[in-house]
Order: sequence, then structure tokens, then C-alpha cells
Amino acid sequence: MRESGAEIKHIINEKHSHYTRAYAYLHAAEQLESELQRIYSGAILTEKMAAAAGRIITACCKNKNTGSCGKIVIRPLEAFAAGGVVILDTFAKRASKRFYLRDERGIGYLFLRDIIDGALARGETVELSYDAYSGKRERAVYLQGADAAFVPYCYDEHGYCEGDKLVNMERFIDNSALSQYKSGIRFTKRYRDLLYAGADAELQANKELHARLEALYGEAMDFA
Repeated sequence: MRESGAEIKHIINEKHSHYTRAYAYLHAAEQLESELQRIYSGAILTEKMAAAAGRIITACCKNKNTGSCGKIVIRPLEAFAAGGVVILDTFAKRASKRFYLRDERGIGYLFLRDIIDGALARGETVELSYDAYSGKRERAVYLQGADAAFVPYCYDEHGYCEGDKLVNMERFIDNSALSQYKSGIRFTKRYRDLLYAGADAELQANKELHARLEALYGEAMDFA
């Protein structure tokens, strides 16, 4: 270990620098995402969204539990690891009924809030996961009693099976209300995505350094 001391110290300092830059980029990206959500908020068809969520809850939770007001259990499915965001598909695998949210604008958390409110009113136990980036926007929901999951639709991760439902969040946007903001939306999304890519690159670099650090520690261990 003494022979590798200088390299270990250098790696630790480099890891710290990569983490610092990654979280600086993520913080800046979140500010831009918040601005996008502010713009979208003026175009969301809230009544239509709430009505759609209500119909789904009525179909899924047919037996209202009047003896319970329902409860929320936090089950994180997303987290930052050394190499970036790790996402688990626990809810989708567990549920017999799956609702996939196609969500180009990131407004799905508002729909999930309507789902949660309706489920709680029927006495459901709601398992909830927030997104890893902000930690405050609802990302995925599982209703224990209804055995139903509401999760993001990802082309490269989840198979779309017979019986699954696809809920397109674009149905709940009045595009005419966004026409004057098109250039601003494009600009904001572009730099938000660049910041996310920069953060991902920093975390990947940190992952490689972490592997090197573990190798140095491993070389110094003797289990004989």
C-alpha cells in the first residue's frame, strides 16, 4: 500500500473532482428542467388528466376500502451509482397489470399524483419511487391491492406485453398554448441534455477510477 500511496491519493482526488463536476452539472440541469416544467404547466389539460387517472383507478380499485385512508410507502427504484443512474424495474416485474407512461415532456409525475390521490382515497397502499435527478418528482407507482404498476415506458428496457396499457402524456398537453415558446423549449432542452451528458461522462470517468482504486487495494491484500 505504501508503494501505491501517491497513486491512491491522486485517484481519490480525481474521483472527488469528477463527482463535484457531475453534481454541478446535474444541479444546473435540474434548474433547466424546472424551467421546462414551468412552461409546460400553462399548457397542461389538468381536468382531462385527472379524469383519465380517475377512470383507471375506478377500473383497478373496484373494491373501495372504507376502513382505511390508504398510505404511501417509499420504494426507491432509481439511484446514482459510481457510473451513473441505476434503475430497477421491480414494480413492472411484480405487477399483473402494467401501465406504461410515454412521457416526452416529463409531465408524468403530475399524472401519477392524480393516480396516487385516487388510490389513497380508496384505501390503497401505494408504493412510490421518485426520480433520481430531482428526488421530488414521482417516477413510478405500484398499487398493492390492485397489483398495478405505473412506470415510464422505455423502448430499450421494458417489453410491451399483451394486456399492458400505454398512457401517452401528450394527450394532456394543449400544443397551441406552447407555440410561442417553441424556440425557448428547444434551447432549454438542448442545454439540459448537454448537462446530463456531461454529468454522465464525469460519472463514467469516476467509475473507471474506482475500479483502478479497488484493484490497488486488492493487490495489497493477502488472504493466504
